[in-house]
Amino acid sequence: MKILFMCVANSARSQLAEGLAKSIFGSEAEIESAGSKPTRVNPLAIEALKELEIDISKNTSKTVDDLSKAFVDHLDYVITLCAEEVCPVIISKAEKLYWPHPDPAGKTGTHEEQLKHFRETRDAIKSKLLDFKKHHSTLQPLDENVIETLVSNHAEFRKFLSKRLPSESVADDLLQQCLAKAVEKSDTLENNESAVAWFYKVLRNALIDFYRVRASEDKKYEAYLNELVTQGAVQAQPPDQLQAAICQCMNRLLPTLKTEYAELIRRIDLNGESPQAVAESLNLKTSNLTVRLHRARLALKTSLERSCGTCTEHGCLDCTCE
Repeated sequence: MKILFMCVANSARSQLAEGLAKSIFGSEAEIESAGSKPTRVNPLAIEALKELEIDISKNTSKTVDDLSKAFVDHLDYVITLCAEEVCPVIISKAEKLYWPHPDPAGKTGTHEEQLKHFRETRDAIKSKLLDFKKHHSTLQPLDENVIETLVSNHAEFRKFLSKRLPSESVADDLLQQCLAKAVEKSDTLENNESAVAWFYKVLRNALIDFYRVRASEDKKYEAYLNELVTQGAVQAQPPDQLQAAICQCMNRLLPTLKTEYAELIRRIDLNGESPQAVAESLNLKTSNLTVRLHRARLALKTSLERSCGTCTEHGCLDCTCE
């Protein structure tokens, strides 16, 4: 990854950013800085970074033309740091980011007062860089030995998830997702840490996320159910005298619905099973089943309208029509 930091003089902010980024990214990225009107590296920038044991005393202020063509032609990011000035412009396909910071070199006062402004700018840029690294750090591939260890323990990982998830299929899906994400999280594997213990951490975090999302969905379904009840969308069972006519019509229309919709209509609306019992037999929460039943009834209504036309609006119960 190649990153270029830019400001006007390439004296303070971009020099601070270059020194910090090289320290933070190390060999993961190639870092340079430049300015549109370079002057010299500000001694206070050198002093502020020296406090963090970062040495930029040998740096020089430069323009983009002073950088290697290979670096400039293959830039990934150009980050400008100007706040009050007009930022330098570079023609490049690289992604452009704008991190405005007031120029600490423009502040007056005693040496200590001026250094304080450089420290504040240094710390602000460092915070931005650490956040940037979290989202843009180059991913390192897993070691072949680690991959072999994970594969050889596949059955144990699956067993671990199966005990904690609703079904085998859900466990299989989550395990595959975790194995895929393992590469993304490879930088969290410490050299002295067991690959198996590390991957169990990945699995536990995935379980936490799974149930957190599920809890959120349950709340959403509960809210949806309350809304349906409020709007009268969840209807009571029809009177007994209408049941025969309804059954005759419904049985003819059920094959036109999705299988899962037809099953709910038949079991709950026609056969009179309780929603709780049906939900338990299908391994669903009652709130989830209620939403599915509502959708099934809407699908049935649509099928009924196509089949019976205006009769659905006027309440005709003559179900012998085709």
